[in-house]
Amino acid sequence: MSILSYVVRPQTGAMGQLCAELSVMEYCAIVPSDNYEVVVLLTNTPDEKTENELQETLKQLPSLQSLRMTLGHKRESKEEKMNPNRGSLLRSLLQRGCWQLVH
Repeated sequence: MSILSYVVRPQTGAMGQLCAELSVMEYCAIVPSDNYEVVVLLTNTPDEKTENELQETLKQLPSLQSLRMTLGHKRESKEEKMNPNRGSLLRSLLQRGCWQLVH
């Protein structure tokens, strides 16, 4: 399992479009900033191949200006591979508000 976070900047005037595109993508969760034209993107992919495919898809979004990784965490264990709730860490972080932008 790979959990990565990115700071994402939209093209000028494309914040709404970027949020719409990212919010429907599999393995992704977003936290748009209330006061800046940036989005925190969290990804939680099951394996490296899927993560690489997702990154290539992200780079092709027309509303995307820049994508900068800020945190990467990879943890694989036999127990996690068998766990049907593998996205629970990502959900927990979002629910606790751990991914808020600070200015």
